[in-house]
Amino acid sequence: MSAYIRVLLFSKDKVIVDPKSILLAVKELSNEINRVGGNINQIAKFMNFAEKNGLLTNEIVENLILQIVELVKQHEALCMKINYIGIK
Repeated sequence: MSAYIRVLLFSKDKVIVDPKSILLAVKELSNEINRVGGNINQIAKFMNFAEKNGLLTNEIVENLILQIVELVKQHEALCMKINYIGIK
């Protein structure tokens, strides 16, 4: 956030930005990141449960890998949003 503010202060091209919209964007990104983290935790818990109980099949592993790939894509999209609004 401080990097973004410095860019605004010292940039030759002045940009008027509503601080409330930045805070709302940060809150939304934080919520999205928390959801991704929660999903990863659920996958890890399920994998541990399935492994301990002999339920971990190739089909389940493949399905979980697809879910993890989707979460990685979501994470990358969030990182791009964060970079876009200048939060470090």
